[in-house]
Amino acid sequence: MEQADILSDHPQESRVIRIPNDRLCDLRHYLEAPVLILSTTVGKGNVSVGNAIAEAIGDHVKTMHYPIEEFLPEEAVVEDLVRYKFISNHLPFLLKIIYKFSPIYLRKLLRERFLKTTKLNRLREQVQSVGARTVIGISHRPSFWLSVLKERDRADFKLWGVLTEFGETLAWRYIFWKALDAYLAPLPKSALSYAFSPQLRYFETDPICQPVFRALAEKKGDVNKTLFVFGYWGQVRPSKAAELLEKLLRSLPALHAIVVCGSNERLLKRLHAQFGSESRVALYGQMNSIAELLKQCASIVSKPGYSTLVEAHAAKRKIFLIKGMPVAEDHNALYAVTHFDAQWFTVKAFEQWYDNQIATQRAR
Repeated sequence: MEQADILSDHPQESRVIRIPNDRLCDLRHYLEAPVLILSTTVGKGNVSVGNAIAEAIGDHVKTMHYPIEEFLPEEAVVEDLVRYKFISNHLPFLLKIIYKFSPIYLRKLLRERFLKTTKLNRLREQVQSVGARTVIGISHRPSFWLSVLKERDRADFKLWGVLTEFGETLAWRYIFWKALDAYLAPLPKSALSYAFSPQLRYFETDPICQPVFRALAEKKGDVNKTLFVFGYWGQVRPSKAAELLEKLLRSLPALHAIVVCGSNERLLKRLHAQFGSESRVALYGQMNSIAELLKQCASIVSKPGYSTLVEAHAAKRKIFLIKGMPVAEDHNALYAVTHFDAQWFTVKAFEQWYDNQIATQRAR
């Protein structure tokens, strides 16, 4: 069976292995089974990436996938999830400080190195009970706690980290890098300045998504339907979202909008109040996957969440961007504009794209 290519053009990258998305199953050649994948409920995107990896390798090696929050103590969940969700929903301007102020992450790393504050008994028990030989952390949070566990216990499972964004972020600098055996990223190793250990295997992957989204590319969606994705939690104010939606629908009378509000109940309530009786608007809360909704649409308007961008691009849908979280989603947006032909959303920009699509259809 064809193996993934090892890039050896540069001596310093002799441990870089190239894995295309349609050959993600080749990861099995490098994994020790059983494999435990731990993602995080901080955004559905990380769960989607974990599902894609599990689907790719699950037929070949024993694989399990869970959110890490199931195995962390309450205080860690409050720190990583509850507090972060509150800030994200209600005080998003503070995220700029969190993502750019290194002492926040350094304090956490030093606390676990020297004080060993967080009890990881349940996480340890889970790894041991399934006999995991390889544990994969999807994004920084699971990878951080797994690196703490491995460093603290001197455990011998292989630890893989997965980058789920298109750029460097502060959080990944503060992790027990010596505990990591492998790293998957959608960027060349030279694009990142993290403290990779010499023995680490670096897997340069295509942006990871499930095959169902690539299958959507075989059929174009309806130009008169667009999918709005305001993020699993959101940072988009309900009033702003309602204004944006109202302007677009008024501008294009034939357009229908499918709107995913995630767990942002305030947003869903506001849009129900304004558009609940509008036949051209369909409103949804939390979704496990946007595949069935995206299948209907020729375009998507979204925050620059990693998985949403990757899935929409794989489906060959037109991407319009609205402002998202600082740093990580700034990187994602820049990458999408450069590589995915994405545009920043304005009513005028959408109108121009829409009119071109209608004109093309009439010319056929």
